[in-house]
Amino acid sequence: MRSVIRWAIERTASMNVLMVAILLIGAISAMMIRREEFPRFDLEIILVTVPYPGASPDEVESGICLKIEEAIRSIEGIKKITSVAMEGSGSIVIEVRSDAPNVQKVLSDVESEINRIPSFPDLSEDREIRQLTMRNPAIIVREW
Repeated sequence: MRSVIRWAIERTASMNVLMVAILLIGAISAMMIRREEFPRFDLEIILVTVPYPGASPDEVESGICLKIEEAIRSIEGIKKITSVAMEGSGSIVIEVRSDAPNVQKVLSDVESEINRIPSFPDLSEDREIRQLTMRNPAIIVREW
């Protein structure tokens, strides 16, 4: 061990060249290193909107929201159901589980279950069922 240290002390120029080479290899490696962000945050949402002109929020809740919630509750692949009853319309936000194999199947199941509901109020208008897909990175890493 002492002979290696003595050799390094006696050959300072060689040690300086070795140190510069190590720094250059490190800098090149740092620039070429693979950088990964956090996984993408995929959020699949099905939005059901039913206009009910002239109805109060209580009427919308009982006539539309509760019926839709009960009809779709048993569908496989649904993570969360949130209803919003406001004056003149009702909206149901259905969050699909991230491990659901086929979001389109969940969407078609939701549509068929809603179409089977026989007792919507007479004044309610045609319902709109659509899929919203949000694909945003969970975090953004910026280099300075």
